[in-house]
Amino acid sequence: MNSELNGKLADFGISRVTGIGETSQIDTTIKGTPGYLDPMYYRTHKLTDKSGVYSFGVVLFELICGRKPIDLKVSAEKTLLTEWVASYAGVDKEGANSEEIVDKRLGNRYNMKSIVHLTNLAWRCIPSEPSGRPSISQVVAEIKEGVTFEEEYYRVPDELSLTFTGSFSGSRFERDSP
Repeated sequence: MNSELNGKLADFGISRVTGIGETSQIDTTIKGTPGYLDPMYYRTHKLTDKSGVYSFGVVLFELICGRKPIDLKVSAEKTLLTEWVASYAGVDKEGANSEEIVDKRLGNRYNMKSIVHLTNLAWRCIPSEPSGRPSISQVVAEIKEGVTFEEEYYRVPDELSLTFTGSFSGSRFERDSP
């Protein structure tokens, strides 16, 4: 995320540079950036249909917290984003202390209900065992639900909205008579 809060998602380190027309041996080994890669892959060297869900959970925390998945510039207990977030979580990790992990650069420009919802989703995406993670279709459905919380939060109630009727003439707005 840059200083203007614009997020950047990339390939998680799985691309590599090759020469034009290079015909060397093809490397089929799974690659990945530490911090995003499914811990089960580290143990078994096998990807599952929920390996991407783990990576997405880390990305969610990265967006919520405004921190890198691995930050070597901080103390050892804060190096891994998932461990840093865990230090703020309650025993059940269900929304406890969600406000503490939100990127301070956001100020108050968010709905806490959606932050809690997305934090809970991120927690469900990152268990070590893939069987404990939701499917990607469940993740998509829950993100849509989180978006509705934001839309409801920023919606102007009908009784407060103003309606102007009139027409534009050149650069001037002419209001119709009541």
